[in-house]
Amino acid sequence: MIRRIAHEEPPTPRRVDPRIPRDLETIVLKAAAKDPGGRYQTADALAEDLRRFLADRPILARRTPLAERAVRWCRRNPALALTGSLAVAALLAVVALAVGFALHQSRAAAALAREQEQTRDALEESRLLSAGLTLDRGLRLCEEGRTGCGMLWLARSLEVAPEGADDLRRVIRTNLAGWGRSLHRLRLVLPHPDKVLCLAVSPDEKVLLTGCADGTARLWDLATGDLLGPSFRHGGAVHAVAWAPDGATLATAGADRTARLWDRATGRAARAALGHPGVVRALAFSPDGRFLATGCADGKVRLWELAGGTKPRPALRPHLPRCRPRLQPGRQGDLDRQRRGEEGGRGAAVGPGRGAGPVAVAAARPGRRGGLRPRRPDLRDGRPRLGRGGLG
Repeated sequence: MIRRIAHEEPPTPRRVDPRIPRDLETIVLKAAAKDPGGRYQTADALAEDLRRFLADRPILARRTPLAERAVRWCRRNPALALTGSLAVAALLAVVALAVGFALHQSRAAAALAREQEQTRDALEESRLLSAGLTLDRGLRLCEEGRTGCGMLWLARSLEVAPEGADDLRRVIRTNLAGWGRSLHRLRLVLPHPDKVLCLAVSPDEKVLLTGCADGTARLWDLATGDLLGPSFRHGGAVHAVAWAPDGATLATAGADRTARLWDRATGRAARAALGHPGVVRALAFSPDGRFLATGCADGKVRLWELAGGTKPRPALRPHLPRCRPRLQPGRQGDLDRQRRGEEGGRGAAVGPGRGAGPVAVAAARPGRRGGLRPRRPDLRDGRPRLGRGGLG
């Protein structure tokens, strides 16, 4: 026995009983080590390790791993360990959610970028198609003679065309430049305080006469756009203006139920106002300047002899009360023949149009092909009938 103790290593306690804790086994083996350097140097050191073992703390006889230290700390402080575990679990859950959300956002952003790219491609293709269709319509209108409207469609096609379609935009600009040469360009803008209801150019084509809803007729220089004096006042909106053939006299008519003749140079009335039972909506001088025809809202055309009194000749023809007569000047004597019912003059055939709107058609000279001749209204509805020769 003594020889075995002196020369042989004793068996480990865990071989005898595996239930013995590892730390206790380590303390026993260190205390019974044959080498004096491997044993506890003092009894206090042995006692310290035994106290640590009993307190479930790491012993000094061996190096305890970090995980084992944590387990021992959790056994000693179960409440703190539970709280810490919950906090760590919550933190890990938050981190996991954040990572998952980031991944989802990344995938969603990639999908959205692909969809946006597809949408941009589809939009560009649709804009390209729309620009081509708009260009075709503009060219068709220009070729039909409706250059102004066609130019608007060409400009719209240039606006719709995508930025990358350089060839299409070049074609559109080329057509705009080409068709723009045949378009009448804006020369003047003449400002008025209210709506402009009528206008007429002087016989010498140098002065423009405008009638405004503010009750004033104004003269404008067509070369410069300057307002020329004087102006001509009415008691209501000016609905019709006309120049005498000599250009020295002009006529205005409007909502005050009068037609007035003015001296162009002085701006004064050339004669007394010509009264009407309703709003005067049309004026026309005879070519020799002796007569003035007026169209009234009562549906009648009246002929005034300017060298005579303030009463007109008998009305040319009665019409439905809601029509709006419109007049066109004719040759000398035509208005008299129209009043007498003769055919073939160049006066005005006036009557109601479809619905509540008017129709006014100028008659041609006798024998001219395609001329329009005035006829009696159809007694069924009071409307003139259009035939091959005109009104019939």
